[in-house]
Amino acid sequence: MTTKIHDPSVRFADTSPLRNPQRGGILVAALLLSGCVGGASIGSTCRTTEDTLANLRDGMTYSDVVKLIGCQGTIDRSNNAGGSPTTVARWSGPGQSPFSATIITFRNDRMIAFAVNGQ
Repeated sequence: MTTKIHDPSVRFADTSPLRNPQRGGILVAALLLSGCVGGASIGSTCRTTEDTLANLRDGMTYSDVVKLIGCQGTIDRSNNAGGSPTTVARWSGPGQSPFSATIITFRNDRMIAFAVNGQ
């Protein structure tokens, strides 16, 4: 019996975010902001929790997210590239680490992605 190690006819879907423009932009934004971890404001008691993160949904407006979390986020970046306003906002948490942050990206005032840093 012969075992094939490599079969060139078998192809795998490329799910790399670096090769997918939509995911790639989100990944790049998250990586650029990874150095900006930390709370929305020092000493603030408003923090994201595992429960609030579980309730975040793509398509939520910034206002919906503020109501869910309970406070305004810190706007890290805002631009109008390609005619679509894109905003990246940051909140403290989850957890009590002063370095933890939830970073949420909005395009046309609709959430398109979020990431958690520094847990």
